[in-house]
Amino acid sequence: MQEHGFDAAPIDDPEPHRIVVAQSLRPLDDPVVLQAQPLDAALLVSSDLCLADGIIRLKRQQFYFVLHRDQLQAIVTRADLQR
Repeated sequence: MQEHGFDAAPIDDPEPHRIVVAQSLRPLDDPVVLQAQPLDAALLVSSDLCLADGIIRLKRQQFYFVLHRDQLQAIVTRADLQR
C-alpha cells in the first residue's frame, strides 16, 4: 500500500464491508485480508456531500468513502486537497 501511496483500501468482496488501513497493518505473515477491519459507517458519506462539508470532515479524519446509491465510488483523503 505504501508503494502506491494508499492510506486505505476496501477489500475486494462482492459487497465491500471491510477495509485495510495502512497504518494499522502489522508486519506479520498474516494476509492483508485477515488484517482487514469492518467498514465503519462514520467513514461513509453520500455522493451529494458538498465540498465545504467534505473538507471539514477531513479535518477530523484522514479519509472517507463516497457512496453513490449502494456502491462505493471513491476514497477521499487529505492528499486529495493538495491536488
